[in-house]
Amino acid sequence: MHISKQKVECDKCKRLISRCNHNKHFLACGTHRLRLFSTDGWFTGLMWKCPSCEIETKTRQSISSHYWRLHTEDGKNIQYNPATLENGKHISWNKGLSKETDERILHNSIAVSLATKGRPGREHTDESKRKISLARSANNKGGRCKWFEVASQKVQGTWEQNVALKFEELGIQWLKLKTNQHTFEYEMDNKIRSYTPDFYLPDYNVYLELKGRWWGRDKEKMDLVLEKYKDKKIVVIEKDNYEKLLRGELVW
Repeated sequence: MHISKQKVECDKCKRLISRCNHNKHFLACGTHRLRLFSTDGWFTGLMWKCPSCEIETKTRQSISSHYWRLHTEDGKNIQYNPATLENGKHISWNKGLSKETDERILHNSIAVSLATKGRPGREHTDESKRKISLARSANNKGGRCKWFEVASQKVQGTWEQNVALKFEELGIQWLKLKTNQHTFEYEMDNKIRSYTPDFYLPDYNVYLELKGRWWGRDKEKMDLVLEKYKDKKIVVIEKDNYEKLLRGELVW
């Protein structure tokens, strides 16, 4: 048996398994299960279907593991405690628990807190913050937030939904601005670009921009817009002011 620093190689399937899970994996290893029965006819063209309960999985090994654990005597003999199973899958022992409801988690939380208390650290430099922002921006799935309807207007994301509902509650007239109709032009990298705030409040003549996170060069873009349109009241709402707004405290 080959042993690495953190993992152990299973003699049956040759996979590297963490030391703490190796014995459990060895007993229920998928490779030797595949030799116990035929899975001919279980593939539907897209998924593998169990012939006993019609549960579907994406791989042959998964459906074989499922069938062996739930529908064979050998599998049932080493089955997990039924109290820890949900739809045939093992449930983590701490699912739904917190340090307020479980002493084990509380003790572990205290131990971790004591172990890390006073540990020296360092703040990110401006350059490292810029690199982190650019990296996150590259992975940002912008434009994929869920859309909601509030007072017959479409808003995007839970922040906009919550703010729109608060406006309705307070009786404040509001408009959700559209990128193809309400734009502010600005120049960046020698190119003319367009910016659209999130909301406009006619009664206050205020434009609102909700910012839960600054992505990439958003901060630079916002500074350019604010500098060019000093005659417009454009208010950026970050987390602190967002929470004040939801409490009914106007922040402009």
